[in-house]
Amino acid sequence: MKKFPWLSWTIFLMVYASFGWLMGPEQSFLSVFILSQLKLWRLEQGFEQHRYNIEIFLAIVETLGIFVITVFLADTLKIIKIVFRKPFSSNLLTFIYILLWSSLVSVVLTWFSYFTRFFILIAAAILLRIDLQRFNFKHSHITWISCISGLFAFIVGIVAFHIWGINVKTI
Repeated sequence: MKKFPWLSWTIFLMVYASFGWLMGPEQSFLSVFILSQLKLWRLEQGFEQHRYNIEIFLAIVETLGIFVITVFLADTLKIIKIVFRKPFSSNLLTFIYILLWSSLVSVVLTWFSYFTRFFILIAAAILLRIDLQRFNFKHSHITWISCISGLFAFIVGIVAFHIWGINVKTI
């Protein structure tokens, strides 16, 4: 039986569970925001009792987002090669690429707190991937281990917030 990188896996689980905990209050905020928008457009009839369903829908969307991010990060070297090599094949593509990246930098600096969470998720996924590769796991096994573990930890974080953290202020 292969050895397993328990330390990096534990760090990965803690990061994703913490992210789930942080998304708990934002999920409630988004459901209140959606209901207020429905009231603004006078469409609130029948939607007030569906706040729980809206929160479940938002949790599903967030979970799918985590799944997509984890799958996307499963092969980071190929993504880095695509992102940094392709645009420099012509002058026009290079110019457009520089404009896009400079716009992205301003967006990152504007919403820095959201991007720091995203970058921490990326760092944890990369750490787990490197350690799993070091222990000679196959690419498909690495993808499945990181996706299932990340989803499980994220859902545990959201559930833990809804059980214990409703009255706790988070940063």
